[in-house]
Amino acid sequence: LISSNTLITAYSQRNQLERARKLFDAMPQRDPNTYSWNIIVAAYARNGQIDRARDLFDEMPSKDVVSWNAMIAAYAQDGDLEEAKALFDRTKKKDLFTWNTMMAAYAGEGKISEAREIFDRMEQRDLVSWNTMINAYSQNRHLAEARKIFDAMKQRNEISWNTMIFAYAQNDDLEEAERLFERMPHRDAVAMNAMVQAYAMAGRIDQARQMLETTLDRLDWTMTVAWNALIA
Repeated sequence: LISSNTLITAYSQRNQLERARKLFDAMPQRDPNTYSWNIIVAAYARNGQIDRARDLFDEMPSKDVVSWNAMIAAYAQDGDLEEAKALFDRTKKKDLFTWNTMMAAYAGEGKISEAREIFDRMEQRDLVSWNTMINAYSQNRHLAEARKIFDAMKQRNEISWNTMIFAYAQNDDLEEAERLFERMPHRDAVAMNAMVQAYAMAGRIDQARQMLETTLDRLDWTMTVAWNALIA
């Protein structure tokens, strides 16, 4: 059984779904094994064959949280939020991935109030949850709401800081971008690049050039973007 699952996974990762399916259908012990079902359902979903994934999903004798997550994520990535939400509401087997997937799906379609509703219902949140909401508000120019989420975070990572800094920079609030940049515990190349762009857009070319010149060794792969911002 273990070797069969390994082969099904290998075929799936190489997009050889017909071989994976033949091997799955030939497994005499697959019925009680949710793991085997999850592999093939996820393979179809990952390759955009959502209808075939759903057919197998509906046939499963038992489903675990991985099964539900695979289908919810498949519908979400396909933009079918109605079906994703229907499955989300049906299952009692939810983990952080389930909640984050549904929230990100709404956020990606600009449905901020729906994303926030999911966020508020979550009993537990991780950095992905918080950062998703910050990014959702920022992308839709709701900076005040994004900042409230940011300020409420007990822990932040570089993504949290960079999202807010970039949001202020993109909305011509250089002063607030500078404040956050100065507070940032560990400034990475993304944050520096955001500040270079912010200074350049504000016409403060000398400051943009100074930051760029003093951080070239850390900018590395973002250097081209930074130079483009400076000379634009």
